[in-house]
Amino acid sequence: SCVIVGSTSAGKSSFGLQMAALWANSCPFFGLKTDKPLKSLFIQAENDTGDMAEMLQGILKGTGLFRDGQEDANKEVGQNLRENLIIKRDQTHSGRNFAPFVRSLIEIHQPDLVWVDPFLSFYGDDINNQQGMTQFLRGDLNPISEQTGIIWMMLHHTGKPSKDSKETQK
Repeated sequence: SCVIVGSTSAGKSSFGLQMAALWANSCPFFGLKTDKPLKSLFIQAENDTGDMAEMLQGILKGTGLFRDGQEDANKEVGQNLRENLIIKRDQTHSGRNFAPFVRSLIEIHQPDLVWVDPFLSFYGDDINNQQGMTQFLRGDLNPISEQTGIIWMMLHHTGKPSKDSKETQK
């Protein structure tokens, strides 16, 4: 599994969505190749459908997956995305409620990768709570990956600097 960490507004969601879109079409992402198209379940808490659509449109244009005048190729890319990229917005499940929710989505969609964006929206506890973090990752999520073979792709915000930090005092 993988954790992608960055500050707020650094582009983690776009980065992850670009990976998922390219791999849905069996295209390499910065040299990382797949043997087959990978199916992604992208569970999103912060970006609404319009935000995700705008990101995906930018990705399709910026990566060259969609090309002007190549309708047949564009249809194939679109079909691969419909089959291999499932985006679900969820703002209600966290903590102990998240694992059964995501397990049911995995059973329905049978993904290779499950993207959790952002991680802390679904963790539902204090990031410094080691016991809670162990329960969530090892007790709740790890059995799902062991049983289904999915790979967790976590997108995570770095902490904001404290008000006492030297950076804010400059």
